[in-house]
Amino acid sequence: MLERTAEKIEFAKPDRDSCAHKDRHGFWRDEPYYTWSQPRKTVWVSSSKESYYDHLRSKAQKRFGCRVVNTTQQLKIARLFLPSASEINSLREAIDKSRSILQLKDDWDDAGSVRYSESTWNRAQFFLMSNALRLWRSHRRCFAAPRILPGPEGSIDLHWKTADRELLINVPARLEGSISYYGDDKGEGTKNAIRGKNLESSTDAEWIFLWLMK
Repeated sequence: MLERTAEKIEFAKPDRDSCAHKDRHGFWRDEPYYTWSQPRKTVWVSSSKESYYDHLRSKAQKRFGCRVVNTTQQLKIARLFLPSASEINSLREAIDKSRSILQLKDDWDDAGSVRYSESTWNRAQFFLMSNALRLWRSHRRCFAAPRILPGPEGSIDLHWKTADRELLINVPARLEGSISYYGDDKGEGTKNAIRGKNLESSTDAEWIFLWLMK
């Protein structure tokens, strides 16, 4: 009689809060038991070759209508929209180094020059980074990092110089002021080959960098 009672306890159906019940949709499954000698739970393995994460991925795609990509695919997509690490790092380093401009005080050059505001510096770095990414997305090219220099009246100069061409872009201290530019074509011996303003508001500002790299 005691042995029969022990068998009842051993093969009793698990409580709803038990591990066996909680995991019945995972790797363990309750089995109907008609005799006391039948095991309480058995191990099952999916016959599908698809992994559990692949199953979740396909389920998310069907439910939300989105595309789920793996790490390799993410890296391939990133290469289409972002410049290479060396190109973007050199630009980022030039921008970080130029932050020292903000430490200059009024009359830093003994000629009455004013100090430089962080808003002007932020505007200059945003102009550089946004155009670098835009140029890469459109043409798969990235311009070299410029010299970022203190300009007149609190403005900041962005200066490029190649074997054939030279370009200067000026970011004014006044937020309402327009970003101006001029460039020389030394290959053709033409000074002020390009010159203008409102470069920031242009919807096609990458043309000036294509001209520089030509």
